[in-house]
Amino acid sequence: MTQRLADIGEKLDTDMVTIISPIVPGLEHRLCQAIEPLPEHEHAITIILDTPGGVVEVVERMVAVIRSRYQEVTVIVPDRAMSAGTIFALSADKIMMDHFSCLGPIDPQIEREGQLVPALSYLNQYERLNEKSMTGELSTAKYALLVKLDLGELHQF
Repeated sequence: MTQRLADIGEKLDTDMVTIISPIVPGLEHRLCQAIEPLPEHEHAITIILDTPGGVVEVVERMVAVIRSRYQEVTVIVPDRAMSAGTIFALSADKIMMDHFSCLGPIDPQIEREGQLVPALSYLNQYERLNEKSMTGELSTAKYALLVKLDLGELHQF
């Protein structure tokens, strides 16, 4: 695999990195470690990206790391770049895809107990419970769920 990446990088005359992972905290540090030893090829990098998405703040840090070193960024999406992956791909100067590749909707995710959950799910649930409280249909169990929701966190979502 490493030799194939080197071959692609040689043909494109760029440094090469692959990101085949959810975009979770810590990935930006692994990206730094991956590009640090690479020789610069005319200030260009190509990133092969396959991700189900992840945390937008991590994408922001990854883009800052890449743009601090490279002037030209190309992202190749062989399969999918969903949610935060779409944002990452859109930060590139060039995106390369084929008929099978896809970008996904930008759906901010939050990490809960090791799982990525769409922030919109929390907002929708809050609205649903709030509507039930206004019509008097809120059960004790649902009231307990409503009370657990942090309004500051909901505002952040």
